[in-house]
Amino acid sequence: MTSFKLITLVIALTWAAQAAQRAQAEPLNPHTTLRFESSPFKDKPVFCEDDEAVYPDKSDFSILEYVLMSSDSGERFALITLVNKSAGQRIFTQDHVVAILGNCKTVRPMPIEKRFASAETLTLRVAFGIHKFPILKIMSADS
Repeated sequence: MTSFKLITLVIALTWAAQAAQRAQAEPLNPHTTLRFESSPFKDKPVFCEDDEAVYPDKSDFSILEYVLMSSDSGERFALITLVNKSAGQRIFTQDHVVAILGNCKTVRPMPIEKRFASAETLTLRVAFGIHKFPILKIMSADS
């Protein structure tokens, strides 16, 4: 591979990573207003049958609290307060949480990556994309 092609590839990958981070940090439609939603199943079990269910990966992260947000166009977000229960540094990714939607489907959030120090607690805005049904509950492997 020539050095020109290699440099072009590196620039393209950097641009794609930056675009993914911007998409995570902003509403999908920048002209959309988000509103907070109630989460009636937050502290209750949800017994859905879903043959295609996805589950959060095991991790050292625990959800302390979350609030749900959405738009009229179906954008789904959550403000999630997480704690790294490990004695070492860990990286939180979209594989560590899932949302249960009102149609009983489980979905992962859009790509996200955040480094946590040992025992660190952070609140992150996590995007779950556009869905017709609202989010009922957010889960990690320990919930």
